[in-house]
Amino acid sequence: QGPGGPGVPTPQEVIEIHDDGAESEPDHAGPGADQVPPAGGHTGSGTPPGSGGSPEYGSPPNGGNAEEEEEEEEEEEEEEEEEEEDESDPEALAALARSRSEARRRQSASPRSKAPSSPPATPRRRSSSADSGRSRSSTPGPGSIPRSPPAGSSPPGSSAGSPPGSPPGSPGPPQAGALVPPLFPIATSIPGFNAPRNLTQAETDPWPANLLSQWQITALILSSLSRDLVIPSGWLFPGHVRGTRKPVPGVGYRDDLITGANIQVLINSRPWTVLANPATPLTFDLALHRGAQTRLGRIADAYLAYEDLQLWTYWETTHYLPITRPQRAADTLLEQYHAARRHRRIAAGERWRHLLRDMLPMFREQWADVDLLLDPFFLHLPTIQDEITWYPGIISRAANAGNPAQHQGEPNDLLEALVEADTHHHWRNHYRDRPQDHPARRIGRLVAKCNPATGSQPPP
Repeated sequence: QGPGGPGVPTPQEVIEIHDDGAESEPDHAGPGADQVPPAGGHTGSGTPPGSGGSPEYGSPPNGGNAEEEEEEEEEEEEEEEEEEEDESDPEALAALARSRSEARRRQSASPRSKAPSSPPATPRRRSSSADSGRSRSSTPGPGSIPRSPPAGSSPPGSSAGSPPGSPPGSPGPPQAGALVPPLFPIATSIPGFNAPRNLTQAETDPWPANLLSQWQITALILSSLSRDLVIPSGWLFPGHVRGTRKPVPGVGYRDDLITGANIQVLINSRPWTVLANPATPLTFDLALHRGAQTRLGRIADAYLAYEDLQLWTYWETTHYLPITRPQRAADTLLEQYHAARRHRRIAAGERWRHLLRDMLPMFREQWADVDLLLDPFFLHLPTIQDEITWYPGIISRAANAGNPAQHQGEPNDLLEALVEADTHHHWRNHYRDRPQDHPARRIGRLVAKCNPATGSQPPP
């Protein structure tokens, strides 16, 4: 513990930004230091989703068209990679086969109805790039749990009476202290379980009802969660409004504070420690599921291990400094930080995809549904649709412009600018310092949704 309090390093603990764009820290440094380097030898780091490595969301001052084309190419590559991974995933193929079979059965049972001959296609919308730059490797990253074993087998530590690979509704005889899915009525599943069901926005908010009304749990594949069902813009983070002009550097905000030296001081203070206390789950009892060794409990523990390694990245993506090309050209440290930030973001997105993939069989076994992803327990990476750029000093500049007579003091460095930003924008810390304000806590259906109802479980 340094002189500034918990998580603040002593003067000897300096996080260096090397010429190759990677960072090195002492062994006892923050969570971002333990990430596995991606291909190319760089420490995992990244840029906000959808930016394609550009310093800002949207068109930068110079070369905007080229970077927009690069971003579109990256998104097309991501869609192809997701489709290839889905096509090579036995569980995804099995889900699609079950869905087609169920659709044909419904059609034959109701010959006059207009039942589809194939499962509803997952609507494709413009990629959020929430997992930009990921590799084609299917090897689970740190914090990921193994894929489900084939039906009839049990992984170590799981209940032999309820193998994770077994089909829903066939849990086998429960053991003492075991939880048996489903933990909530199948009629309340979001989306429908074996077939799509008409949903209203009030039933699914903030998820889009028109999208989920076309889906069913048994037909979900990885790209359904990683690309199509991202956290809706404007719910957790402010939404990007088309046509909104960016603040002018030097006029609308203190761009002179964005220097390599100032960023080094900011990083050495480890501001991401504000995220270090995991939120209490809203939809499930972690101790209950952990004690019963349920798939949900194992997923939660794998996520906690992942989060511990990615706190720097999650903090950084909601405190995304706009670093322009001229700034990077004039400041070597800024260029190195920009590259390292991008790699961190890429690595976090890749590992989050592994966790989403592991959630699919959990949904099919009815331990949870997509509402689980709204739980404050999980941190989320912003998408290109979110406006999360941090313009240092923009708040005091705007206040002085609106009322020149008040002469509100402006920040003198990034540490002071950080206090100003976090004080006015509680979402920047993912509500970890103000958990009562998280928007999920206003959604009644989420409370204990993935806990068994009283009397619903068989006696031990």
